[in-house]
Amino acid sequence: MLDAYGADILLGYIMSARLAVPGEMPEEEIGGAFPTRFQLENEPASAVIIDQLHQPRPFHIPAPLWDRVYAELCLVCAHARELERRRAARVH
Repeated sequence: MLDAYGADILLGYIMSARLAVPGEMPEEEIGGAFPTRFQLENEPASAVIIDQLHQPRPFHIPAPLWDRVYAELCLVCAHARELERRRAARVH
């Protein structure tokens, strides 16, 4: 599970991974309610690893799915930002 911050970091990490493969890139770690580590794995096949630090096993996104996940996540993030904007507008 990721919050909006984690989803934005994942978006950037996927794009960075696309540009880095077949090379290496440093891991990214975030704190907060859902502490997570993002890593690029190249062997046996390229994958973005999402390791939620309080979960037993990491989640792998293989390279062939990066474009699809990126596109879907862009849509989800846009909707989430709009819902937050509307919620904030009602509070005032």
